[in-house]
Amino acid sequence: MEETRYGRHVREALADQRPVVALETAIIAHGLPRPRNLHVARDIEQTVRDHGAVPASIGMVGGDLVVGLDDDDLVRLATADKVTKLSVRDLAPAAVAGADGATTVASTAALAAHAGIAVFVVGLVAALAALFLTRPIQRRNGFEAPAYPDPSLADGAVLRAVIGTALFLAVLALFALGVGTVLRRTAGAITLVIALAVVPSILGAFLPVTAQLWLNRATPLAGLALQQTRDRFDNAIGPWGGFGVLCVWAAAALGLAYWQLRRRDA
Repeated sequence: MEETRYGRHVREALADQRPVVALETAIIAHGLPRPRNLHVARDIEQTVRDHGAVPASIGMVGGDLVVGLDDDDLVRLATADKVTKLSVRDLAPAAVAGADGATTVASTAALAAHAGIAVFVVGLVAALAALFLTRPIQRRNGFEAPAYPDPSLADGAVLRAVIGTALFLAVLALFALGVGTVLRRTAGAITLVIALAVVPSILGAFLPVTAQLWLNRATPLAGLALQQTRDRFDNAIGPWGGFGVLCVWAAAALGLAYWQLRRRDA
């Protein structure tokens, strides 16, 4: 992991064991028009403070990874013309180039975990942002009520889908941690986790329906069943059953990692 700088408010919060919420910045630099992007960034941080937690917007400033951007940093990322969009694989090259960068959900989750901030909250913020920020775009493209009603967090299925997305990312991160510990190779671990989480959905398009359903039931992809909001004939598995399958994969990876660590230390 590249050298990381922590904002003073984040350092103090972690030292005092106060709750810290990691926030991605790609939506600020690339997802929203100016000047609304900066207003949204400040509003989100204030909302986190209003609920008793400490916001930790994560980004790169002049090649330095920063967990806990201050307001000047937010202004810089929101107004600069050349801000790199940073996924995990982009962090090292951007740091060497001394770039300004805005983190995606994936890189924010990785940096949050490195900083000791729970991945769950990153996924939860991203899921809520996706739910509310994409709705105006859907309306403009004809996805309107009553055929496409506005989602509401008062709807149990919608609330489960939002929280479930965060749960899926958090448990998938634990699975990745176990795989990385076993393989001891970052590239190999990333490749394997992506293959198990993504490839089944691509491969399934070329398989018979029965085989596709079993593939979606037996791989970590089953955890995405938490996002189901309607009962459909092609749902491979129930929401909590699918989450259980993902938990089994994570438990197996962590168990194998623990066994290997005990052998190495013996």
